[in-house]
Amino acid sequence: YGEFTDARDGQTYKTVVIGYQKWMAQNLNYETDSSYCHRCASVGRCYTWEDAQTACPAGYHLPDSAEFKELLEMSMGKTSARSYLLSKAGWDFADIYGFSLPKSYLYRDGKFDGEETNGATLWGSNSRMYDSVTNTGLTFYVSTSYDYGSRISFTYTRYAIPVRCINDTLQPYGYQGEYGEFTERSMGSYNPINVNSMLTMAEEGGYT
Repeated sequence: YGEFTDARDGQTYKTVVIGYQKWMAQNLNYETDSSYCHRCASVGRCYTWEDAQTACPAGYHLPDSAEFKELLEMSMGKTSARSYLLSKAGWDFADIYGFSLPKSYLYRDGKFDGEETNGATLWGSNSRMYDSVTNTGLTFYVSTSYDYGSRISFTYTRYAIPVRCINDTLQPYGYQGEYGEFTERSMGSYNPINVNSMLTMAEEGGYT
């Protein structure tokens, strides 16, 4: 893993590079006026959609639909994303990328609404009107079910749910996380990676 320290409150987060994207490998835990805490030291805080728009620290931002789509594609699609993105702890999935999405909690209209049991949800930056008066915000949902699948959709902005921030800068294509690192075209500087025998690069690899 890499590391990032939020200058606003001194909290340090693990980071993971997946393809061209650099993500926080933990849910955001920065306290804002419209965030809620239930076991937030381990699973992060929950944010209203409006609050989530500005919650990420400098150098990071709330992902949009295209960025979530790329993450889903890197995770082999909606039926396989659970194995790549859900944490081992709590879910007992492989967590192939070390993205480590935990079981989280929801709030509705400012009131605790319980634990998510069938998947993990994150806010995104896009929005659309459900009808003439109701705004909805983008969500990225990683399901525990193979049949149900993971998806990008919209939900009511009155909910408060977790946030993952993505770095503003595109990375050299590769992987950097719990299982080592690999950067394409890095002139033979590959480190060993063993991700449940599904993502491996040997030291003798090299770009010429």
